[in-house]
Amino acid sequence: MINDNQLDNMLRDYNPETGNGRDIIADLERRMDAVDMVKEYQERQMAQLRMRAKIAFAAGMVMGCVLMIIAYLLPSPIEIITVTTGSPVLNGLIENIHYILGSMCIMLMMYGGYEITQAREYMNQKNS
Repeated sequence: MINDNQLDNMLRDYNPETGNGRDIIADLERRMDAVDMVKEYQERQMAQLRMRAKIAFAAGMVMGCVLMIIAYLLPSPIEIITVTTGSPVLNGLIENIHYILGSMCIMLMMYGGYEITQAREYMNQKNS
């Protein structure tokens, strides 16, 4: 293990070649420009992530509402289909079509909310 005196001696003896002062400044400016470019790229990605989350939530809400409205406006085809089909599985699906579509609406809305929470967690993680 290195003690403080040895570390001080190593740092005191370290004398890097600096060359021309202008080269160092130009290199530093290039690196700073690269850092700025990366920061701008990350900000654009965060803005896109926020927009995607908002779109997913809005699409889930709109599709959920539309499917719910359609589900309740559809006539109940149970009498017609039970006469023509003998399949109990198909009859069960048709009898419960309103509940199936309602469940799909709820799942779409939950997915939109999930995407928003994931985006917020990602943004909080990047900011800290």
